[in-house]
Formats: sequence, structure tokens, C-alpha cells
Amino acid sequence: MKKEKKITAKDRANTSVGSRFPHLSASTHLESDIREDFLLTEREFGDKYRRGKQSRLQEFENAENRMAVQFLTAQVEHMSPIVEALQRCAGTAPTLLDAAIGTPVDVKKAEAIYGLASIDIQRSVMVSEHSLQGVITVLEDLKLDAFGVAIFRDLICGIDRGVSGTEVSERFEVSRQTVSERRARLVGKLVELRRVSATSSLHDLFSARVRHSGGNYGFSLNDPLVAISRIPNNGNFPSVVDVVLLGLWLASTEPDSRIPKGLSASPDWLLIKR
Repeated sequence: MKKEKKITAKDRANTSVGSRFPHLSASTHLESDIREDFLLTEREFGDKYRRGKQSRLQEFENAENRMAVQFLTAQVEHMSPIVEALQRCAGTAPTLLDAAIGTPVDVKKAEAIYGLASIDIQRSVMVSEHSLQGVITVLEDLKLDAFGVAIFRDLICGIDRGVSGTEVSERFEVSRQTVSERRARLVGKLVELRRVSATSSLHDLFSARVRHSGGNYGFSLNDPLVAISRIPNNGNFPSVVDVVLLGLWLASTEPDSRIPKGLSASPDWLLIKR
């Protein structure tokens, strides 16, 4: 192993003052007198501040410490959502690779897979705007009652639920016209969600997963993220399944239409537009 060269007193004397303070030196908002001091060598700095050298250095040290705290705080804020997304994988598989390629058999596994799909690694590691909590918050803001949830799951975003408008009207003891009107209003609200950054990002996520097979364009159920849509979804709203169903529904829009068509399962394991 090559030994590191020992820094001598002469070397230190010829080192720039700014090298002591990396965060301050990297700042683009330094005052001109500080930047001038940072360009001085230690020897030149000592000659300039014969009596006030330590006081000036302490001033720099205090500013450097403040910037270091700001930097670390920003790092923690950046990493926290990533750690949270990865934490959803705990207990679902032995490794992250296994968690990513596994089949979503329940909500816990589904949340792990969706969490991994929300981590963007194209440029730097970060959580995308379509984070699970981000989209769930958007859906919560719809403030759907049980009737609205049934329409969302059975008549709009659901895939092959086998439920008709008549069945929903009978279940909630309302007229077919009431069901139709409520459905139309909810479709309008869901379409408008494209203006929200979280759901716009969700739309892009699923639009990029369209595949071609046997003359059909659709979403492969062999895709772990798409397969989340097939998990039984009768619990509290909104769930990770509702988030995926919304993403798939938004991505089923034809180029010449504003309203998504929705999806149906085909025999070749594709979800295709109705």
C-alpha cells in the first residue's frame, strides 16, 4: 500500500485559506472580501491579519458550520422519502431484487413494488412525484363516500369487476340516473387530476409501460406493477390498488380523446383498452 505523503508546515503555509471551508468556497453568494481572503495562502492570510487572524478564521468557521448544517438537513430531507419507500419492502422478500420482480399477492407486497417504482434513478436517486403517499393524498382529497368509492372501483377504474350500473343503483337504493350523473361528475374530476403533479407523474409512469403483443397494445400482467391491479380491492379507500387502477385508467386515453376508455383483461395476459 502506498503511503500518503505527509503534509509539512511549508505545504500548509502555501495552501489556500478557502480549502479549509469547502461549503463556503462552493457558495456562489460569497461577499467579495471573503472570496478575496479565500484566494490567499495561509502565509498571505497571516500577513494580512496579523492581529485579527483568529477572529477572522472564527467568523469563517461559524459560517461554514451553518452551511454544513443546511447541507446535511437538505440531504436528510432528500433521503427520507427514499428510505421510506425502501422500508415498505421490509419483510416482503430477502433482497430488493426479489421484492422488485415478485408477484404482488397482497397489499403489503403491492406497496413494496409500488414504492420501488416510485424511486427515480435516471439522473440521481430520488422519489418521483407519484409517490404512494402523494397520490393517496390526491385521492383522499376527492372525499368520496361509499357510493363514490363503488363508482370509482366498479364503474370507472375497475377492471372486469363484473358490476353494472343497475347493481350499484340497487346496492345504494338510488336511481340509474343518479348513478349515471354521479359517474359523469367523478369522471370529470378524475380527468382534471392530470393537472396535479402527482397524478400527472402517475399518468406518465403507466403510459411508459404500454406493450405490444399479438396485434394489441396494452399493459402486461406479467409486469409486477400492473399486476397490482388484480389484487382484491374491497377495503378502505384509497389503497395502493386504487392508485394503480387510477394510473392505468388515465393511461388508457386515446390520442384523439380527453376521456380514458378503461381497460379489460385479454386471454394473452394483457390489459387492453375497452
